[in-house]
Amino acid sequence: MKFCPKCGVTVKEEAKFCHNCGCTLTSKLNNVIKINKAKKLQDEESQDEAYTLSYKLEDIKSALQQKVQTNNSSNNSNNSNNNGSDNNSNSNISNNNSNNSSRILIAGIIIVCVIVGVFVYVGKTISDPKREVTSFQNAVSKNDAAALSKMLYTSDERMKLTSDSVGPILQSFKTTPSDFSDVINNLSNQAINLKDGGTENQTSNLYITKVGSTLLFFPKYKIAVKPTYFTITSDVERADILINGKQIAKTDSKNFSKQIGPYIPGTYTIIGKASGDFGDIHNQTKVDSLSTKDQSNTVDALKGLYIHVSSDYNNNKVYINGKDTGKSVNSGDIIGPIASGSNIYAITDYNGTQIKSSYSNLSDGAKTVYFDYSTQEDTVEQQKSDISNMVTGYSYALASALTNGDTKSLQAYMYPGSKLYNQQMDNVKNYYKDNNSFNEQYDSAVVNSYKMDEDSKSGTVNTTEVYDINEHADDPNSEAQTKTYENVYKFQYNDTTHSLQLSERISAVEK
Repeated sequence: MKFCPKCGVTVKEEAKFCHNCGCTLTSKLNNVIKINKAKKLQDEESQDEAYTLSYKLEDIKSALQQKVQTNNSSNNSNNSNNNGSDNNSNSNISNNNSNNSSRILIAGIIIVCVIVGVFVYVGKTISDPKREVTSFQNAVSKNDAAALSKMLYTSDERMKLTSDSVGPILQSFKTTPSDFSDVINNLSNQAINLKDGGTENQTSNLYITKVGSTLLFFPKYKIAVKPTYFTITSDVERADILINGKQIAKTDSKNFSKQIGPYIPGTYTIIGKASGDFGDIHNQTKVDSLSTKDQSNTVDALKGLYIHVSSDYNNNKVYINGKDTGKSVNSGDIIGPIASGSNIYAITDYNGTQIKSSYSNLSDGAKTVYFDYSTQEDTVEQQKSDISNMVTGYSYALASALTNGDTKSLQAYMYPGSKLYNQQMDNVKNYYKDNNSFNEQYDSAVVNSYKMDEDSKSGTVNTTEVYDINEHADDPNSEAQTKTYENVYKFQYNDTTHSLQLSERISAVEK
């Protein structure tokens, strides 16, 4: 039998070419040799394939065992095949493993993309500066000082952001709601500008600024407060200067000027007070540094009047608020500092009789006073003027005494030892507190009517008095209440001070 040495098909003995593959056929010997070689080669290849298959089966077995640990249900069907599976079975297992790996890779890529997308979305949402504006608006609307102090920022370490220190901001917005709306609009525009890649607007008292990063890559924003300063001036020496009830300076000259700060922008109450040789001086000024871009607010905390007096007579004694100043008219001395609203008059010896000049009420800007003695007798108009000056001077001095505890000026308008004198001295002790929590300001006092007794040295007077009273002046959120009283007093003439003084309050009605 003759075989083709190339493809192994059976051919005829006399055939010179293989009818299957076209191979040239030589001799029978060659055919036999080739057939043997082919068979040997085939046996060797079969042996190598057997070894290779054995190794592949071991690898597949190991891979299947690992696969079982992660996906037991998927690989149970593969493990049910016996170790004698053919090349097609091995190929199917390899394809399945390859497909599973591809699916895992694709799933991993999708998960990573989702995580990155969520991360970017959350980061942009958290870092949106508009969130800070909304939080700020909510804190102010709820008057939540604690929350407000945590969301604000300052680069000035001297400013401490606490629930107490941010009070002036809340007070400012409470007093002027329109300013609050303007600030929110301004901050909202800043947020949009920053989100679009713009720069910070540090010209405003409140502005949005970047203070670091959040989630490693995204900017973190806060609302920054620009420090504000006060330039305090006064022409009264040894005056106490207080800001929101806390003493911050004592003047050391008549040309006092000092910059105080830094403070958080907002509403502040600045008080100047002094006990002068001619009576107490007191002034209160409210400043809202948030409503203005001016960071250095100049405040004249306490201004006194310095008066030059004159008269047609010599040897005059000058009285201020019923107190002898020890100064005489025409001495050339300047008298001061004197509080605006004080009463001033003079007494002179006229033909052996002491007569009193007309009163003068000192107003802001007054520099000279002329004492007029042209009407020596107590005319009806003079009596009315004296009584009016007595009432206004008493009301002003009472409000000042109840606020600062000093009764020196008040005593000049009350008859010593009288019922009213003892009553008001006790009231001052009860109302005055060292922490300045009570504050009363004189507004006005009007004489409605009066009646003189037959002796022309005593009588009764009906008044309407208006005061601004704040029971808790040290609280930035506390506001003064305007109160009106109708009072009826008795009064009498004091020969020692040559003035009319109140002796008893007959009735008092609050309107």
